[in-house]
Amino acid sequence: MVNLKKNKKLIIIIAAVAVLIAAVGIVLAGRSEAKGETPDILVKTSFGELRYPGAWKDQIRIERVEGQQSECVSFTAVTASGEAKLFDILFGAGDGMYIGTLEEKETPVWLALYELENAKAWSQEDQFAYYAMQEEVNYVI
Repeated sequence: MVNLKKNKKLIIIIAAVAVLIAAVGIVLAGRSEAKGETPDILVKTSFGELRYPGAWKDQIRIERVEGQQSECVSFTAVTASGEAKLFDILFGAGDGMYIGTLEEKETPVWLALYELENAKAWSQEDQFAYYAMQEEVNYVI
């Protein structure tokens, strides 16, 4: 014989879980819109596309330089305290730390990180911004 009380409890639990899953999905789907997140900055290279968080668009300068068999994308912080290189991503020949190879083109990829020189001349707020922008290298690669 079927126990209706147990089945009702099971149906209620399943329905509650389904509502919870739907609510989490709605929240996550609208999360970036609710935060007003800025779209990523797209940097097109001969080797593909790089993305840098758009939240820094007013404080970052990104330059791309092509060589015969290499390419360098430089990221520089631009703040009220001054400008300072954050990091370079190099495709092909390069200095710095080897981070991998692009399989399609068998191209080595290098990373060069820079220190904030003359940090004492920078405001604490701009120093924090510099280091936060530099940490975005993890997002880019």
